[in-house]
Amino acid sequence: MSKVYEILKIECNTCKKPIKSSEVQCIQKYDQYNRRTDHTFICDSCYSKWIDSWIVLSTEWEEPSALGTWGYAETKGNGRIRFFYNPGNRSSGVEIAPPEFFNQLEKIRQNYWEEKRKKQIETIEFMEDFDINTLRFKTVGGESMDNIRWKMKSDGSLQIDPDIIPKIKDYI
Repeated sequence: MSKVYEILKIECNTCKKPIKSSEVQCIQKYDQYNRRTDHTFICDSCYSKWIDSWIVLSTEWEEPSALGTWGYAETKGNGRIRFFYNPGNRSSGVEIAPPEFFNQLEKIRQNYWEEKRKKQIETIEFMEDFDINTLRFKTVGGESMDNIRWKMKSDGSLQIDPDIIPKIKDYI
């Protein structure tokens, strides 16, 4: 008795060409809860085009929450995407995204928060003279600004010299 083995014939989901078993790439789709829902088989050339379409050109980040960070990414082939990035489980809120996309996001996110941390004010010194009130501050990154004029408003808040506000806007 002989056994008959059938060879599975797989075609690329994108270009519809037959694929050799050694060249098959599998793309897995996830739902909003990061559960696998479906998979797609594509050839190596279509896979490399798909990876290229996920190259991140620019990002915008919102303030992080306990679970992760919301943001927008401008990608090469997919346009502007709103995503939720959680470094722990690499979920994105994007139905299909390659691991390379998450690696890029992680590097960009680290650089963004390092730069933002450098601009945080570390120390503020208030100097009050008879006629002029000034303040001086130093950031975590080592930048400092001196002789910023201020006055106390009647409601108890500080009013900073309007001419200097554009220069210190990144630090406020």
